[in-house]
Amino acid sequence: QPFAKPKYKETFIVKDRAKLDQAMKLLRDGLAKPVFHTYTQEMNKRRLAILGAPSSMMELLYGIGVSAEMCFPDIGPQKALAKTAVQYGELLAAEGRAVEAGVYLDAYKTMIRHTNNENFTLIGQLVQGAIADNAAKTVPAAYDLMGLPEKAAIAKAEAEALAAPVREWKVLKKSAKQKDIYNMVEKHGSILSSLMFPAIGESVAVENFTAGRELEFIVAERGALAYSSVFLFFCMMVCLGVTFYHHRSRRGGARPLLLLPGPGDALRILGGGVLLPLLAYYLFTHYFPGSGRDFNLANAWLKLTTELLFLQLAVFWLVTTMVDRMVRRRCLALNVPVPPAPQKKWWLAAEGALFAAFLAVCLFRFPGPTDSAACMATVSWLFTGALLLEIIRWIVSLASGWRLRNQHRLFYGTRARSLIPICALVVILVKVACVPFLRHEEARLAQNDQACGIDPDGGFTLIESRLVKRLQKETRTALEKISRDARDRAAAHPVDNPQR
Repeated sequence: QPFAKPKYKETFIVKDRAKLDQAMKLLRDGLAKPVFHTYTQEMNKRRLAILGAPSSMMELLYGIGVSAEMCFPDIGPQKALAKTAVQYGELLAAEGRAVEAGVYLDAYKTMIRHTNNENFTLIGQLVQGAIADNAAKTVPAAYDLMGLPEKAAIAKAEAEALAAPVREWKVLKKSAKQKDIYNMVEKHGSILSSLMFPAIGESVAVENFTAGRELEFIVAERGALAYSSVFLFFCMMVCLGVTFYHHRSRRGGARPLLLLPGPGDALRILGGGVLLPLLAYYLFTHYFPGSGRDFNLANAWLKLTTELLFLQLAVFWLVTTMVDRMVRRRCLALNVPVPPAPQKKWWLAAEGALFAAFLAVCLFRFPGPTDSAACMATVSWLFTGALLLEIIRWIVSLASGWRLRNQHRLFYGTRARSLIPICALVVILVKVACVPFLRHEEARLAQNDQACGIDPDGGFTLIESRLVKRLQKETRTALEKISRDARDRAAAHPVDNPQR
């Protein structure tokens, strides 16, 4: 086995016995102190307090990164000292100094008692478990070599009890029950929690993943909002180009007019064409069970893309349709030649197919009984086909306008010019209506993430801190039982327990 762990027993070569004895005396004096405190957790708590509560996903990730940068210079020496103490105890036992040897053979228990509350991260608990596990393998053997089988049995039971919390947690991580929890996290947890949870392996209720999962949807919606602003700006540039084209090719005719909507038209365009679709999108995504928000973004990206694209198309179609009707009505009042309205069967077929495809995507639950690749491909192609039909309708409409451009040049230039300020108003209204709400929701969800949120007590994440606190509690219970059993043995056999 080329990558098998080598099996050998570590040995120490003592080159300066006086310095070794002096170092072990310092270790013994240190273990006799009442408390061991590193202030690492307090310092990290103050660093996080300076950052303040996260108001966005980026600030949440930055806070997690700050906690991940913590240094633990005491963890490595803890493990080395525990191992060295056992070796020194074996050396004293070989010299016939059994009482002094017992002090160093049992030193790991005092170290764990002092450092249990200081090891507030998972790596600290793992090192602590490794110390106890090493003691379970070496300390009983040392007592056997000293001819004390009863103390060897007691030492093995105590070391096994202290190593049990971490050992049982490792076994639980590999259990079949934990695999079901992993599957649950992959479906309902955020992408960040699905990456971090396999290293934690702790049972968590699905409700604790809600805030982190919704936070990713909010971030995706903010990205879609930025895209919609860019799209409307592109539409404004196209309208500006069309206006200049008809202005330069007017051949002495009237310039394209700027028809601003009146109060009633503005209320209909901005209210019915912008605010009403936004309200419908909010109600659908937050209260309709088929919106896909009970699954994470990695599984519900198709639904989210469909919903956002449909919202963008609905706003664009409603606003352009209302502006077209307003411009037609105003142009007729000004005796400006108006081209015939497009045939209704085209846009009815296109919009009906698009709406049917949208419902088909939204009514499917991903992942679930319909999460096969064939089903997703079918729905995707259905939506793509409806979108292509809508694009064809626009192309036909543009081709018709191009064919009639010489007869109705003034109308087309006026419509394009009138769309520019309305698109600007739509951008402003969407920003005013959505950005404060999305920022508030992002801050609220970032501060209420019960899985990957920042531990306010100076730890890493909340899910890791819950696991660490459970391991600390189990270790503390084992230490209390060891102390209680030691007192009982001392009371039953006072002669066998001389003062150290």
